[in-house]
Amino acid sequence: MGGFYGSVQVRCDDRQRVRSALDDLSGKKNRFLLGPVLNGWVGVYPDGAGQDFGVARTLARRLGGELVALLVHDDDVFAYEYYRDGKRIDQYNSMPDYFGAVSEKEKAQLRGRPATLRHLAHDPSRFDALATRLAGQANAPSVFASELLEEFAGVLGIKNALTSYEYLKENDETDETEGWDQFVHVPDLSQEQAKRRAGEEALWAEKQRLIAEGRLLAERGGFVGLHSPSAWWCPSSDGEGFLVAWGSHDDSHEVRRNIEYYGPPWSAGPKPTRWEVGRTVFGMELSPTGRYLAAAHAAGDWRASLWDLSESRLVADVPQVHAVRCVGFLPDESAMFSVSSDNADGRVIITPTGPGESRVFEISDAKLATVDPTGSWLLVADEKGRLLVVDMATGKVARTRFVGGRKVPTAQDEAMMRQVQSTVASFDLDAVKERARQQMLEMLARTGLPPDAAAIENLERAIEQQIQTLQEQWAKDGPHSRQGANDRGSEILFRIGFDASGERVCLATSAGIRVYPWHEILNADGDLLRPALAVDGEETSVETEHGSANRPGFMYDFDHDPIRDRLLFGGLDGRVHFLDLASGHSGVLFEPPGRPPILRLALSRDRTALAITSYPDMHARGSKRRGWVVQFWNYQAVGG
Repeated sequence: MGGFYGSVQVRCDDRQRVRSALDDLSGKKNRFLLGPVLNGWVGVYPDGAGQDFGVARTLARRLGGELVALLVHDDDVFAYEYYRDGKRIDQYNSMPDYFGAVSEKEKAQLRGRPATLRHLAHDPSRFDALATRLAGQANAPSVFASELLEEFAGVLGIKNALTSYEYLKENDETDETEGWDQFVHVPDLSQEQAKRRAGEEALWAEKQRLIAEGRLLAERGGFVGLHSPSAWWCPSSDGEGFLVAWGSHDDSHEVRRNIEYYGPPWSAGPKPTRWEVGRTVFGMELSPTGRYLAAAHAAGDWRASLWDLSESRLVADVPQVHAVRCVGFLPDESAMFSVSSDNADGRVIITPTGPGESRVFEISDAKLATVDPTGSWLLVADEKGRLLVVDMATGKVARTRFVGGRKVPTAQDEAMMRQVQSTVASFDLDAVKERARQQMLEMLARTGLPPDAAAIENLERAIEQQIQTLQEQWAKDGPHSRQGANDRGSEILFRIGFDASGERVCLATSAGIRVYPWHEILNADGDLLRPALAVDGEETSVETEHGSANRPGFMYDFDHDPIRDRLLFGGLDGRVHFLDLASGHSGVLFEPPGRPPILRLALSRDRTALAITSYPDMHARGSKRRGWVVQFWNYQAVGG
């Protein structure tokens, strides 16, 4: 993903007048950062990365004089609008049909008339060269639109153009911002900050009450910062607790971390185990008997590890094609499976726990997997919202099912596909690679991390592989290919698995929870499946730093309680739900304090405790947001 930059640059020396206009516009849904006077310009940085020129139109009417609105969208599009005395004098867009086809008349209007701004240029000769370059974008677009923004701002003497509200405020990218100590936020946030602190204190008190009542057993995590560690865990073999590994993909100096045990007595805190796992851990699963542990890895460390916990030894380190998204075991514990994909290059690798060679199944876009109770079938979910039934004997896909039916691309989808294909086909890929390397080094410098040679080499290799994949894809499909446009399911898959009986397949998706009879997945005609049971996730209103926003009803994870024969599940709405598989009755089991989005949940093996991973600041941005939190709940007390 490229950069999103946007600002409104007002030509004046009276910042207070601009501030007064912003005070009238500001509120929960309109927020700004206001810069000092620099070279005769006052910079206004609206939230939403300044992608809406409506702010510029309103300011132009209120302020008169001259102002220029600038934006870059995803480093693909550079655009500006120039106003004088409240009227738009000129407008420009380097890629006018980026979001869909536009008429030739509209394209002509968006080619710009830079001569109308020439009187603002500090260097007229540089301005003429800029005008020529802007005119040539229709035939030879720049690889990075931000280069156009930099050149445009430089010619007009505008400072701090290559940034936005979010980069300045939320990511604290201010080291190179001229006059940062003079920036002010509009509106003043002191009252909101006080209200937020009061809410956090009330939330803490509520958790202490639940702990005192014996409902909430323990909570860990929630570290502040972009690089705070994440909790990856699985139920422990003793049945009462959980094994937890804290992964940190950014600390390249720490090689291994201890796996901790969380369990009774919960008030004693975590206990160290004799096992360790790499800092790049991305998931853990325990084998059915608890003898083996599978660990997934990411962040350039693309492998799955298989450990024999009874002997504290590493059985196998299995290289994969990219981040390992899923690990698990065959029902008889004879092998571990790991799932990874790098675009079309997807693999499921079956690794024996005893003697023998690994088996590799080439499955494009593989994302998740589970194995049926007989061990005969591998069920794979891919990045395209499909369920693939794979014959374990041959590794071949026997059936393909579309979750939610086939997705029908809209006219806008197809227009964007054509535009992206055309744009990428014209890229100077060597320049793309070099720019990506520079951005990586700049990111390391901002975070204070040294340029670790091994990490840089891994990331450069990934960039080269991605570029090669793009080259091969465009060479194969051509710029106007529609291949695969109708080859997707309508729902995104986040978790798949069997219930304890092995008769039902359960899915957590972008639309909710889906339950299918296994025999129907195997034997149904056609590629469309209709669930026997379904619970749709409800759209949720959440409070962000920019006011209220609606979020879709994603459900991320579930677990099956075989004693009550019900699914427990959670997602973006921050509630723990249940679905009785016998009756189809569903509801809310309980609400964790604050209702943070739930990313993962599972019962302990004895079903006395329920572990939940949540992300309290999922809807926030910036370096001060809190990381993942893992909570352990008394299932007997909250489960009814």
